[in-house]
Amino acid sequence: MTKTDHIAALLLDSVLTTIKVRFQSSAHGKQYTYKCLKTLAETLKVGDRVLVDTSASNVPNWAVGVCEVLAIDPEMDINLEADFEYKYAFAKVDESELSRLKAREVAIVEKINRGRQESIKQKMLQELDLPMSLIESIESDITPEDKAGTVEICEPDFSNPALQALIKEKFPNG
Repeated sequence: MTKTDHIAALLLDSVLTTIKVRFQSSAHGKQYTYKCLKTLAETLKVGDRVLVDTSASNVPNWAVGVCEVLAIDPEMDINLEADFEYKYAFAKVDESELSRLKAREVAIVEKINRGRQESIKQKMLQELDLPMSLIESIESDITPEDKAGTVEICEPDFSNPALQALIKEKFPNG
């Protein structure tokens, strides 16, 4: 890397700026400065993720890393005396598809869980030989206040015919 490369970057300040980033894998996050097209920088905000060039200068292959944006410099911030190469941040990571996929997965898991709960409920009703009419009768007695968590503790309503029938059936000897 020569200082001439830094001067060349400064001459392109009409189309380039710099951004400060931190690699995602870095817990405390050492800060790095990357060159960036101004058109890209204008779309960025602190906290966005960007793709950055991480390839070694003397290696013909290229490598990419993901970094979090810490700051967008209003003016290019290049140290002409630096003995390293300023590399490029070249794309904003669009996480909308990932968010959509995760939300879809959560919805599917919730649906599976509701199905499992219903299956368990039906199995328990069968094992206990409880009529669904009893459950529906009890559920219909639940008030909006009960559903809101303000349930008053009280004695069961033994005058309920469905409950009386169930008690006689399950406990014939009283």
